[in-house]
Amino acid sequence: MKRALCALICLLPLLVGCSMGGSSNSSSAANTTLYGQLQPPAVKATALIGASSRVPAVQAQMENNTDLLADFAEKGTCMVNGKAVSFSLNTGNSAFKVTGIEPYGAYEIRFDLASLSLRATKPYTGSQMNMGTVNLTSTAKSLLYEAYGRGAPRVADIQNYEIRDDKAATIVSKLAELLIDPATTPSVFENALQAELAAFTRIYHLDEISVFTGNDMSGTWTGQGTLCTRLSTGEEAQRAAVNLSLHVVREGDELNGYVDVEVVSTTTVNNGGIIPSTGRREFTAKVDTEGQFSFQASRDQNTPIERWSFSLDATDALVCTVQSLHEQGLQSYEKNLPKLRRQ
Repeated sequence: MKRALCALICLLPLLVGCSMGGSSNSSSAANTTLYGQLQPPAVKATALIGASSRVPAVQAQMENNTDLLADFAEKGTCMVNGKAVSFSLNTGNSAFKVTGIEPYGAYEIRFDLASLSLRATKPYTGSQMNMGTVNLTSTAKSLLYEAYGRGAPRVADIQNYEIRDDKAATIVSKLAELLIDPATTPSVFENALQAELAAFTRIYHLDEISVFTGNDMSGTWTGQGTLCTRLSTGEEAQRAAVNLSLHVVREGDELNGYVDVEVVSTTTVNNGGIIPSTGRREFTAKVDTEGQFSFQASRDQNTPIERWSFSLDATDALVCTVQSLHEQGLQSYEKNLPKLRRQ
């Protein structure tokens, strides 16, 4: 029978049910070695760690639990992307190593001891992968990747978003609280943690708790801002509050997709000029600089009316600017440029 805790936090293989596409690594690439340090936390909830002659010593330690580390070395198991693997663990310096792993788009390493699991999740960076310190912080981040993936972490999320330590701190605190409570059982742990993760993901989107590390700009982005039309004299004519929805598919350096413009309201600044209207701009574009691209929208094959440009800013928003090339074209309103967030 599966342990209750493992039923909650056991990670499905990252490749199951999803296509790695451009995110996967060639099967001809060298096998991967994962290494790092395992740092067990303070644990007083003995129901989670099983029978051990070290229980009194384990309960007495507050940080970097070396007695619990010894139990992991003697009785623990290790899984990478849901598959059991052999591992080495040096109890003197907490260093672990796993060798011979096939190259994948991302790795989740998990150490289990009875009903206690510690894990870390990282995108593929090469054949020698430093997984860092596997502790409560790395475990909280792995749980969040899983929660945002609705039970199965998305490789694209792991590759493009690095969850911030300060944002994961809420989950870390909950884990620590449960682990140092002697009354915590596997079922209590499961229910409390599941409720905490559900509440957290209802409040925050993944991009709000992460640093965007990807630059392929693929996916769906939405945001609001202001666009306008101009008179032949160059003066502003009509001003429109708009919702933008950008859809991008990337293959190599080529981007294909469309921008949906929804006009929410308009204001007349100067009489005359075209009134902005809801519509779609389809495009094919090349990425010349990572994090930026642009395209021309045309009324027909021979009449370009607008140049649309998108650029990632320091907050990981995709900032949109529009240059009118025709009296029927839209133009950015510099005081309220649309900023789009990845969905």
